[in-house]
Amino acid sequence: TAVTRSLQEMPRDTPLDSRRYHRTRWILFLLYLSGMRRSEVVNARMNAFVWQPEGRMLKVLGKGRKEREIPVTIRLVQELGIYRESLGLSPWPDIGDDGPLVWRITGLDVEDDSPDHGIGIAPLNRVMKDLFSAAADRMMASDPGMAGQLRRMSPHWLRHTYGTELLAHGESLEVAQDNLGHESINTTRLYSQVKTQHRVKTTEKAFAGMILPK
Repeated sequence: TAVTRSLQEMPRDTPLDSRRYHRTRWILFLLYLSGMRRSEVVNARMNAFVWQPEGRMLKVLGKGRKEREIPVTIRLVQELGIYRESLGLSPWPDIGDDGPLVWRITGLDVEDDSPDHGIGIAPLNRVMKDLFSAAADRMMASDPGMAGQLRRMSPHWLRHTYGTELLAHGESLEVAQDNLGHESINTTRLYSQVKTQHRVKTTEKAFAGMILPK
């Protein structure tokens, strides 16, 4: 996609550039592969990743201070390892690792930083908006409509994408509700509507060229 291509084109020549790249990559895939809210990312610690008999889980404290567990996919494990190794850390955190899920880059993230050197919500938003804007620039010539959508996107869009992908791959509403931490299953049901809207649009686009002139 334009987003991942823009990510791969980020400079990595200097240590600072490398930190920016790896942090942007980690935020992108953490949000996409977990469906976490921005506030949950900012407040969570590395030791929220745990091994359990059922498998790897990510413990999240959500709205109303309700705890939930999100299954951790192999892809998310890989991205976690890539990010942590870029910081000189072990690929998987141990139980005593109470560092933030996303470290701030000292001297750059001056807004809304948490006191423990984790990134705040405002810098997290800015990191993702910069990436989406770069992707929009890439798409402007070939698909202005998509470029406009990318410019309007926020990190919360990745949470919606996570829920939609779960349902698109056959997961039940109940599983999606548990993973996303929705109070009501009716909220989760909206993702099913999004999936249907996407099917309608893509089907329409696939056969748009089949109309013959009168």
